[in-house]
Amino acid sequence: MATLRNDEFLASSLSVTLTLSPFDDEGWSAFELTLFDDAACEHAVVTGTGALSADDFARLAAALERVSGGTPVSVEFAPVDPIFLMRARTFGRGSIELIWMVDKGFVATGVSTDTGIALILTVQPEAVSAFADVLAREVSRAVAP
Repeated sequence: MATLRNDEFLASSLSVTLTLSPFDDEGWSAFELTLFDDAACEHAVVTGTGALSADDFARLAAALERVSGGTPVSVEFAPVDPIFLMRARTFGRGSIELIWMVDKGFVATGVSTDTGIALILTVQPEAVSAFADVLAREVSRAVAP
């Protein structure tokens, strides 16, 4: 499980967790993306579940690594099945703004409504890089011979 928190910026932290199941023989993993309004990850605001390929998770990890690299940049990731959206941008000195949105319509009906619940986190590049590293390690285990 990869967890991002912005508790160094807020007394009551917002958190995002991304939990992956083991990858199947075809390189797919069920996942659960949960947005929390507390640092202890006890009060879920919304949860989105689905399945993504190892390639999708690798693209997400690469986008997060890119934004944590120190160069001003904006990135966006949305899987083919629009269960969630992640947008990130660098700003200020050493801060990254991450927007994680779960499409409530897709969660409820399987039809994308581009309407959802989102959290905006402000985190340090090191936290984003660590989150991306956890994803990359999971993907590398999935595609290892």
